[in-house]
Amino acid sequence: MPLVRLRAEVPIFSIADEFLVRAVPLSEWANLDAAAELHGTGYEGTAPVFVTASFVEEKIDRSLEETYEMAWRAFEQSSYVFYLCLLLASAARIPEPELSIAYYRDPAALVPISRVGPFGYEALAYVRNEHPIEVDALTLQRAEKLLLALQESAGPLLNVPEVERARDVLYGFAYPEYEPITDFLHCVAAVENLLVPEPVQGIQATLRRRAVALLGPKLGKRADEFIAAVYELRSRLAHGDDTFAARERLARLWPGVDPAAPWHLGRSLLCVVLSTLIEAARGAVLAGASAATIATALDRGDGACVFAKLTP
Repeated sequence: MPLVRLRAEVPIFSIADEFLVRAVPLSEWANLDAAAELHGTGYEGTAPVFVTASFVEEKIDRSLEETYEMAWRAFEQSSYVFYLCLLLASAARIPEPELSIAYYRDPAALVPISRVGPFGYEALAYVRNEHPIEVDALTLQRAEKLLLALQESAGPLLNVPEVERARDVLYGFAYPEYEPITDFLHCVAAVENLLVPEPVQGIQATLRRRAVALLGPKLGKRADEFIAAVYELRSRLAHGDDTFAARERLARLWPGVDPAAPWHLGRSLLCVVLSTLIEAARGAVLAGASAATIATALDRGDGACVFAKLTP
């Protein structure tokens, strides 16, 4: 997984009894990839993270190629849900895992099969040239909680078009090639698109009211002022106005934020909005759920009851 590194105190972490997230030593990587010897120095210097899963089938009668393709599709689908959960839990710009290299090992095969993405082995240099994102146990626990919610009942939420768009923004602007300011603009626009899907007069006031209804329990009394400050900064950027006062305001509201570069707060806002919706959808009936029904619930002030709950 490009640009991710586990904290030293978290050498391995199990996610929902489905995935293992771990650093793989060079000696083990060499058993997966014949080119490991050529890239050993770069590999040890970056300590990349692997997400692994096992697929066990009953007696099957198919070729190795068919088995590989079926297992790969299953892993790709499930690992992308975990990837989304990790993005939401960390609010970090983590590039898609398929950009690097994936390995498939079948007991019937003499050697592992690899699938090389656009980064290929250059992912190692890519990480060296950027600041690796360190992931700790608390972040992985949050990701696991979101994954369990999606597996239990919240999965259909990802099919809501506005949620799909927000997810695509998180994926698409995760690359360091995009300026942080670009990521900020697109993330705040995705929040607006999700919470205010209909034409309204006073879009900023509507966005603030609905966002506070949803996020108030998490952000507390500062929720309204924070939403207003983020939206003000977005508006000033979009209209080419001076942003100094808006950036200073955000820095005062969020301790530790550099007023010269508060751009990660746009992604943080989008991640907390999506995470809160996923948590609210756990154990809920999602048939007919849409951005419009979410907006209606938030207009009632029902941030904790956006979706109708399943009866025991």
